[in-house]
Amino acid sequence: MQSVAPRDINLGALGIQPFKITLERYTALIDAGFLDENDKVELIFGQLVEIMPVGKKHGDCIDDLNDFFTPQYFKTHRCRVQNPVNLAHNSQPEPDFALINRASYAQRDGNPIVDDIDLLIEVSDSTLSFDRTIKTNLYAYSGVNEYWIVNLVENVIEVHLSPDLKSGLYNSVSRFGLEEQFESPFCGRVSVKELIKL
Repeated sequence: MQSVAPRDINLGALGIQPFKITLERYTALIDAGFLDENDKVELIFGQLVEIMPVGKKHGDCIDDLNDFFTPQYFKTHRCRVQNPVNLAHNSQPEPDFALINRASYAQRDGNPIVDDIDLLIEVSDSTLSFDRTIKTNLYAYSGVNEYWIVNLVENVIEVHLSPDLKSGLYNSVSRFGLEEQFESPFCGRVSVKELIKL
């Protein structure tokens, strides 16, 4: 008789804490080949978190972001799509899109750090709750100055500015619908419908 693995077991409810690892140990696992691109995980607050598969609408939106930003910024920035960044609190997330300053990034080895990030974006459908809570906390604690959630559930862009490193919250959070424009501290005036195409 074949064994079936149980699902949705909440070990935390039993007082059993997950094993946490440092960013250095996580990097060593990758370098040694124990984790590779087939392991769909990212390190968030010292824990391995499964990355959700990307559906068509989500993937198309990431492509639209890349098409929008690359012509404007390719000389000064790397337009990174679903690539890791090293952040505080033993975290190495893989945001959907990030504008990485070429000049500062060229000064270091390894993945970009918060000092290299001018804009970080998550595209959210099935991950909306996670991106609004855990990812928002992580990016604020780490000092990411400008974080957007491209919310494909409600077709809005949520702009998070002015991170508070102590509370893990952003002091300014605004939502903009399809027919609206907003002023980004880094990018200037942005039209939502240029980034969310129905």
